[in-house]
Formats: sequence, structure tokens, C-alpha cells
Amino acid sequence: MPSFEHHYHKTSCDALLSELESVRYQVSVFKEDVRTIRAIWADNAAINAERRYLAPIDAHQNSVIQSFSDQIENADACQQLFQHLHDLLLICYADEEQCVYTQEAAERKNALGQQSQKSGLKFEKDYCDNRHLFQEALSATYTHIEPI
Repeated sequence: MPSFEHHYHKTSCDALLSELESVRYQVSVFKEDVRTIRAIWADNAAINAERRYLAPIDAHQNSVIQSFSDQIENADACQQLFQHLHDLLLICYADEEQCVYTQEAAERKNALGQQSQKSGLKFEKDYCDNRHLFQEALSATYTHIEPI
């Protein structure tokens, strides 16, 4: 049987899911901190700090989450494709075994056919070589049977 394991891909997909959950938790903590800062700093300085520092961080976090989501989708698709490939390899392996068995059976039948042909040719040669003996035996038999 071919050696092919897809458990590695499932494990890596699970690790990516775990990491995504960790990032989502950290983002939610960050957003909660931003809400707290906004509540404390409700002036122009806070608005400028948010625009210059917090908005780019928020955009970056959103892109990181999207990137992780894309990686997880790709890992899941790869895992499904590897599972399908594994199933196809098992089918091919079974078909190969059947093909080898059929080929061996055909070779056995061919060998038996050749052996039968050789014995038939030998029998024909023996018959041709000894035909005159058969004719003499038959004529001798007829000479003994006719008078009866």
C-alpha cells in the first residue's frame, strides 16, 4: 500500500485555527482598550492620535485576520484535496493489484495453451510417423475379421 498520510495537514490546519483564535482575542482586547481610550480622551488630541496611530494598527489587524482566514481556507482546501488524493491512491493501488492478478492469469493461460499446442503437435508427429503401422494393423485386423 502506498505510504501517504494527510494527518499532518489536518494538524497544521488546527494550529492555524488556534492561532487565528488567539489573534482574534488579542484584537478584541485591543479594541476594548481603544474604546476605553476614546472614552477617556474625547478631545482633538485623542482624535489625532487615533487617526495617526490607532487607525493604522486597526487596519493592519484587520488585514492580519483576513490573511489568517485565507490561510485557514487554503489549508482546509489542501487537506480536502490531500484526502481525495489519498482515496484515489488507494483505488489505484487496488486496480494495480487487480491488473497484476489478471496479467498473471493470462500468462498462466498462455503457458497452458502453448503446452497443449506442443503436445498436440507431438501427437500429430507421432501419428504421421507411425501411420503406416496403424494401416498395417488395421489391414491385418480386417483380414482376420473378413473370414468370420
